[in-house]
Parts: sequence; C-alpha cells; structure tokens
Amino acid sequence: MFAEILTQTPLKRTNFKLTTRVTEEDVSYMKEFAAKRFDMVMSVLKHIPPSLLLVLRNLNTIRSIAQEHGNPIDRYEILARCATRRAFASSHSVLSKIYNIPTMVYFEIKLL
Repeated sequence: MFAEILTQTPLKRTNFKLTTRVTEEDVSYMKEFAAKRFDMVMSVLKHIPPSLLLVLRNLNTIRSIAQEHGNPIDRYEILARCATRRAFASSHSVLSKIYNIPTMVYFEIKLL
C-alpha cells in the first residue's frame, strides 16, 4: 500500500513495472482504493516521519512537472539507480564491492 501511495499508481501484480502514464482506469482504481481504505492510508501517513513526508511532497512536485512536460524521463528508473548506487557505494571493503558487482549488473538488467 505504501508503494501505491508513494508512486500514485496501482501496482499491477502480474508485472511489477512502474509506468509514468496513468490511465483513467488506474485513476478510478486509486480513488476507490483510497475511499475503501481511508483509515488505513491515514494511519500509514501519520506514522511516516516528517522528513519522509517532505520527500513525498517533493516527489509529487517532480511528478507534476514531468507530466507538464509530457513525462520525458522515467523518474522511477532514475530514483532506483540513484538509491542503489548509494547503497552499493556504502560498502567500505574492496571485497564487498567486488561481491556486489553481480547484484548491480542484475539490477541494471532488470531496469531495462
């Protein structure tokens, strides 16, 4: 549920591919989802640290700007790459960096 709130798109269970284009069907699904689970959504939002809420707000701004420009970039792919680069960069030992290479390659292939 948090992922759907974060991306503001329904996560299709058969293919975990985030799209930047939202259909009318997706919008109606999200509205119905929020209406049915309003208390649960509010509970999740209340337990999120304020700094993360600021990030969510900024992501909404980025999403809005990207939509105004016709979604020229895949922001989910860019965010995923930035996050994983940072996660892999936090490895301090040379051995762990070498060990992480196959995982990084696999992740990059999955993003294609």
